[in-house]
Amino acid sequence: MQSLTTFLSAIFGDAFAACGYDRSYGDVVLSNRPDLGDFQCNGALPAAREYKQNPRQIAQQVVDALSSRAPFAAVGLAGPGFINIRLSDPFLAQHTGRMAADARRGVPAVAESQTIILDYGGPNAAKYMHVGHLRSSIIGDSIRRIFRFAGDEVIGDIHMGDWGLQMGMLITEIERHDPTLPYFDPDFEGPYPAESPVTMDDLQVMYPAVTARCREEPIAKEAARQATMELQSGRPGYFALWQHIHDISVNAIHEDVDQLGVSFNLWLGESDVRDRIEPLVNNLLADGIALESRGATIVDVSRPDDSQESGPVFEG
Repeated sequence: MQSLTTFLSAIFGDAFAACGYDRSYGDVVLSNRPDLGDFQCNGALPAAREYKQNPRQIAQQVVDALSSRAPFAAVGLAGPGFINIRLSDPFLAQHTGRMAADARRGVPAVAESQTIILDYGGPNAAKYMHVGHLRSSIIGDSIRRIFRFAGDEVIGDIHMGDWGLQMGMLITEIERHDPTLPYFDPDFEGPYPAESPVTMDDLQVMYPAVTARCREEPIAKEAARQATMELQSGRPGYFALWQHIHDISVNAIHEDVDQLGVSFNLWLGESDVRDRIEPLVNNLLADGIALESRGATIVDVSRPDDSQESGPVFEG
């Protein structure tokens, strides 16, 4: 089923051709002045430059040459040669009836399907989703559905925040509550418990508490940084505890997005590229793109013409 712009462009293309002009000037678009019309054709202006004529005279010739006025409630000129088009109510009713009867509601499938990866959602591990996640989740899933309806192959990825300092903070907070857990014994050889020592509700209490403590107490913040480093370096107990936090978070997020009617093909997060970070950093160092600065590896992205200070990209 043709779109209205395609249908109208064909009519105006015929009219331009009947007047001796190239039919490509008959392209019709949605009006940027809806008070003047539903659609507009601006082809008389570029046609005037090519054919060395007055654009308003060309526009009037085209309007006079329209083969059929049946779809139109009004066709008029504005400015130097814009053609404003308003469609009749009977025609619109007929057109919407055809759309309703069409299985695709008048939306054509794409000529060539693409594979599209969409990153939307973005919740954080160890925290319930909140109202701030509605926008990215709903808009992202809507875009996924639109592309899929158009005929594209769409892969949706939730991309969770699950591998940063907040994980080290929670590890230290859990240890503060129960230091006897085997996750904190460097000599423990496993296996670690299959059941998590904390619930999602526990994490909701611990997260703000340890965040405030790290903000107020430098010793607590340094302990969290150390725990994060050891987690990311592969300490078995910390990784086992992180896995519990990750899994109960994913289960909670699943419940939320299911209620929203939002879906994802991939449930990946920052942690899924953890094995690629060290080789990447080494390559950046070897190529001179990254450098060591105050105990961190950084990439200086500032430029001499920056209007304000730009911080580096760094790997702590």
